[in-house]
Amino acid sequence: MAKNSPITEAHNWFTNEKKVFVFTLEGESDITGWTMEWVFRSHPQEDGYIIKKTTTDDVVVTDGPGRVVQVTIHAADTAALDPVDGAHALRRIDSNNEILLTFGDAMLQQAAAH
Repeated sequence: MAKNSPITEAHNWFTNEKKVFVFTLEGESDITGWTMEWVFRSHPQEDGYIIKKTTTDDVVVTDGPGRVVQVTIHAADTAALDPVDGAHALRRIDSNNEILLTFGDAMLQQAAAH
C-alpha cells in the first residue's frame, strides 16, 4: 500500500541546496535489492518530471529489512529551478513488480539571498 508522505514547508527544501529525504515504506517485505525511481513533478498527473532519481544514482536502500529509503537531491538538481508546489512519488520499478510506494505534495522553496 502506498504511503502519503508530503514534503511540506517544514521540511525546508530550498533551491540550490543539497537535501536528503528519508522514507520509511509500508509493508513487511525486505526491500534489499529493489530497483526504485523517485520523481518530482509540477503536478501529480504530469507525464514529464522536473527531477528524476533512481537506484543507479541517488536512491539508496539504507535499511532493507526496516524498509528505509534515502533520496538525495543535489544543489545542482535545483539550481536553475523556480520555487514550485509540486508532487513527488517513489516507485518500485523492477520488471513485473512496478508499484507506487510513497507519494505526496512537494514544496520546493526559494531561499533568501545570501
